[in-house]
Amino acid sequence: MKVTLFLPALAGVAGRTTGLGTLALAAEDAGFWGVAFSEHPAPSRKWLDGGGHDSYDPMLALAYCAAVTSTIRLIPCVSVLPYRNPLLSAKSIATLDMALPGSQVWGCSWFLRRVGPKRAARGRVASRAGR
Repeated sequence: MKVTLFLPALAGVAGRTTGLGTLALAAEDAGFWGVAFSEHPAPSRKWLDGGGHDSYDPMLALAYCAAVTSTIRLIPCVSVLPYRNPLLSAKSIATLDMALPGSQVWGCSWFLRRVGPKRAARGRVASRAGR
């Protein structure tokens, strides 16, 4: 069984990036398979009041964890396509892979129905954006 520690839920506990390093190292030492961060760049007050959470930028948080760990998998949970430029995302992923080779587990989503193209066009739009 592979178990991942989801860190954004603990962002309030960490409170600072130094806390992220401590948590990532503790997860690695405890034998966790990975650490994960979600992407919520602008959560609404309604979502936060309903139990949602704010989050760190996943690319930066994962880079910080890569700097202090050596074996743990780095997972951005889901990269939300409309939030990020695909070329800059690819560069961030490649840079992270140089820091801790082979450690990333990536997935992507459109996430919001109100953001981006209609469902039938999403694959075509994502492919075109990456060219």
